[in-house]
Amino acid sequence: MKSLIPVFLLILPLLSAGQSIDKELVKETDRLVPELLEVYKVPGLSVAIVKGDQVILCKGYGLSNIEKDTPFDQNTPGMLASATKFFTNLSVLKAVQNGIVDLDLPLKTYIPEVRSDWQDIPLWRLLNLTSGIPSTEKTPFDQMNEEQQRKLTSRKYFDLIKDMPLDFQPGTDWRYQQTTFAMVAMIISEKMGKSWQDIVQQSVFDPAGMKHTRHLEQISNPADLPVSYEVTGGGILPAKFFYPLVQSTGAGYNTTASDMASLFLALNSGKIVPLKLIEKEVFAKSRIFIQDSVTHEGYSIASEIQPYGGLPTMGHPGGMGIAVIRYSPDKKIGVAVLANEKNTRIAAVLTDQLLTSLLGGIPLKKQKTKVAYAIRRALERTKANSAQLYKELNKHRDTYDFTNAEAALNSLGYSLLREHMEDDALKVFELNALQFPRSANVYDSLGELYLKLGDKKLAIVNYEKCLALNPKIETALKALKELKSGN
Repeated sequence: MKSLIPVFLLILPLLSAGQSIDKELVKETDRLVPELLEVYKVPGLSVAIVKGDQVILCKGYGLSNIEKDTPFDQNTPGMLASATKFFTNLSVLKAVQNGIVDLDLPLKTYIPEVRSDWQDIPLWRLLNLTSGIPSTEKTPFDQMNEEQQRKLTSRKYFDLIKDMPLDFQPGTDWRYQQTTFAMVAMIISEKMGKSWQDIVQQSVFDPAGMKHTRHLEQISNPADLPVSYEVTGGGILPAKFFYPLVQSTGAGYNTTASDMASLFLALNSGKIVPLKLIEKEVFAKSRIFIQDSVTHEGYSIASEIQPYGGLPTMGHPGGMGIAVIRYSPDKKIGVAVLANEKNTRIAAVLTDQLLTSLLGGIPLKKQKTKVAYAIRRALERTKANSAQLYKELNKHRDTYDFTNAEAALNSLGYSLLREHMEDDALKVFELNALQFPRSANVYDSLGELYLKLGDKKLAIVNYEKCLALNPKIETALKALKELKSGN
């Protein structure tokens, strides 16, 4: 027993230090969130933070309903939008664990009648959005009214695209969409003889003890619907969300901070799927399509991969910032932020700061707001000139974080492009060129954008600037050659 005493005494200070850090995080979060709500003009939000077997924070801030002056608390439902995919990820992994599907097998194994150019695509490419299979955006689906979309079965949804050629060769590109998630759900549902909603309920919600998480289409009482807002010309007004069940793999669930805390605890204890399975299927290099070679951000199985302090996290944002879910299996840390105003990025900003503290080791009080976030916010709220704004922000370097600003702005530009916000993307890329005129990459990005916009003259100008600075950039060489040859 004597040999154990020194070890025990050594452990006590470590536990005390950890608890002290957690208390400081809660204190700083309580200080930070009201400030963010004021700056971003968002009525309210809730936060769930879990570490190991402990709930560090599960709390609401501000108002859930500004008309009724109702507080936002840990049991207030929040719309997840595309953050729903976190549940899809876990449900698919459960099906893998139970031998229902094998993500490495080709699509023809599960749908023998698919087109010849689809047949050999492994199932995992449908989930990391590199399959090349087209979305229903090019079909009559988007012209259907809500009632018609509600009546659509998974098979009828699949029928809309089954005869269409690939948009690109599998693995050569990445394109955000909802259709291929629904295809995987159709495969699993048909093999199990259950609806996708029942599968998610039994695979995720029931074992986690989540009592308040439902899809919008499963809520019959309008009073139970989550209240969300958006900024319009008329001010902050109620926002409408509609997601048919046929697309419930991609969006449409709402949840609470308390339910998310329960889910993180269940994940950490292995009640949902083994953490080793997550490591194998989600974090395998072959599964991740790298979207940013500097930050190592990418997309895997229905999940964005984003590192903090060198540790990768899985999860998904939704509603252009109305919600974010992130989870680190390595450290058994989960963070969920549910806000009630879309298009603000407040959930992304807060989640980023919390994980920078939890995984990156930088306390909240020592963090600065990243300059790319500030510019994104200005673009959403005003018609600000990005170059003028950037100069103004430079006067306040004690407030904003300019670390890796070139890479951060480049990532912001491509993020805006993926959201089809070409005008704002152009402002950001032009701003990057103004601030970093000796970088070849900024002109490569500008050339690519001008080419997408159909302005071949300016595309050529910027590709030539790029190659004058670095004649070995392959993308610019190839694009310029094709432009000058008239192809």
